[in-house]
Amino acid sequence: MIRISQFMSSVSVLFLLIGFASCKDDKDPVVPDNSPIINSIAPDNGPKGTVVTITGSKFSADPAAVQVFFNGVQASVTSTSATEIVAIVPAKAGPGKVRVVVGSESGTGPVFNFVYTVSVSTFTGLGVAGFVDGDASVAKFNSPRGMAIDQLDNIYVADELNQRIRIIAPNGTVTTFCGSGLAGHADGTPGVAKFNSPYDVAYDGINNFIYVADKANHCLRRLSISGYATTAAGIPGTAGYVDGPGTSARLNSPTGVAVEGELASVYIADAGNHCIREHNYLEILSTFAGSTVSGQQDGIGASAKFSAPADIDWDTSGYLYVTDKVNHNIRRISMSKEVTTVAGIGIAGYQDGDGFQALFNAPEGISAMNGGLVVADVANQRIRGIDAMLKVTSLAGDGTQGWGDGTGAIAKFKNPGGVVRDSNGDYFIADTGNHLIRKLVID
Repeated sequence: MIRISQFMSSVSVLFLLIGFASCKDDKDPVVPDNSPIINSIAPDNGPKGTVVTITGSKFSADPAAVQVFFNGVQASVTSTSATEIVAIVPAKAGPGKVRVVVGSESGTGPVFNFVYTVSVSTFTGLGVAGFVDGDASVAKFNSPRGMAIDQLDNIYVADELNQRIRIIAPNGTVTTFCGSGLAGHADGTPGVAKFNSPYDVAYDGINNFIYVADKANHCLRRLSISGYATTAAGIPGTAGYVDGPGTSARLNSPTGVAVEGELASVYIADAGNHCIREHNYLEILSTFAGSTVSGQQDGIGASAKFSAPADIDWDTSGYLYVTDKVNHNIRRISMSKEVTTVAGIGIAGYQDGDGFQALFNAPEGISAMNGGLVVADVANQRIRGIDAMLKVTSLAGDGTQGWGDGTGAIAKFKNPGGVVRDSNGDYFIADTGNHLIRKLVID
């Protein structure tokens, strides 16, 4: 009996194993791979609007079932078959792989080498000095300088010789945010407040403040969202160098301002003192990097030297970039106050190339968003770009003074100043000598 029970037990186990195996086969059938396969793309390089033929297999003759992406940006599909897709390269795609999606399946192919195009247009302003609020067809500026942008893409402009801070709406309409138009110093409501050569502005998105580098007043000004002006640091009309509580501290011809961090510390390019200052949440002004001695020297904190730093901007990696105007180069400061030179060799000139081969001539405005830099190279009458590998290229401007819209290489500027980038990735240039605002599109 023991042997029979053992035999029956073994048979039961055998049937259970067979049952499990058969169940497993039923639950996990072999699924054919229907992923589209890309064999080739032609051409494999070009700008936006290039018509690209993608050949391969497992595509679809139904255009509604097919999607094509260049570097993650969706393209327009003009025709499809089981073995061929024709698509149009989208704007701002950048270099990257081509991906085809058919239904719920996708396949990735070769890299398409995207060629950027640059175009310059006049956004607002008439090209003659004056003061007029209104839409883009009538608005006038007088030597617009630094700019800042808020979350709604409203642009704030330091309109230097109009002694005002102006706002440009996304549709190009210009209004006055603060300033009576009279040179001087006065805190108060927008119609009462006075500035003296306001040179740059920065937006504090945490507290909804606008900060102003009020150059000839030697002050840092703070504007509420309603435009009410107060003096945050400096003694009006008195140039000097003193660290300390805001209104007892002294500045000397500040020309750049930027806001960074959860506590919304304000950083100032203190041009006349040849250093970068920090105004913290306790309203204390201190020296972040540099000394009052003009020079060109990398180092940490006070051991570094600048020569009339013009503008500053934070990038998303926690670096503060500086246009070191008289040294004709671009500097970078870490949060630990280490200063390094990233582009330019310290002499005036014009040359594209790797960082230490490139030449600038009195660079001023800078935008440091999205892993790259865009610089207004004033005396070269050009807008320059610096990529993540620190290679310098000319984006727009032919090197001669003038006013001309068009593609980058033929556009003309006259002493371009401030630079700011909007949420679409487009840039706006304060074309100071032409008294207007230009739009620069890289796509």
